[in-house]
Amino acid sequence: MKTNTMKKNILAALLVTSTLVVSGCTASAPAPSEKLQTKFHHDIGIQHMKNAIKIAAEENGWRVVNASSNATTLELKKIIPVKKTAENTRGRIWNKIIVDREVGLDVSITKDSYEININKDSQQCLSNYYAKKILHSDMKKLQKSISIALIPEVL
Repeated sequence: MKTNTMKKNILAALLVTSTLVVSGCTASAPAPSEKLQTKFHHDIGIQHMKNAIKIAAEENGWRVVNASSNATTLELKKIIPVKKTAENTRGRIWNKIIVDREVGLDVSITKDSYEININKDSQQCLSNYYAKKILHSDMKKLQKSISIALIPEVL
């Protein structure tokens, strides 16, 4: 009796794994995106949204650049470590070193939404997966901080 159920379990497991192999399912991580967009159901206002973004940026180590009082765009800058291939002194062996690069984000603001994009200049220096992953996690932290900063305005 036990052998029948054991055979059935092994057969079911074999069927599931073979289906996954044939269908091509993989456990690879998705590539980090270069854009974050958040839309709210209420009109919060451009000035309130701008203040929340400035507060969240300062909390997460971003510098606010080009922040005029009536503009609907902001530019944020931060230094991020990037792995780079460097030549050895002999010129034969390639080593990985970490170089600090300044990355910029463009933030577009409307009454009920904001959108964060990576600058075109910054996209060129973020050529490897490691740098994009770090930037993506920083952007997610910034997005969470903006949402927390907007709680008093929504309530």
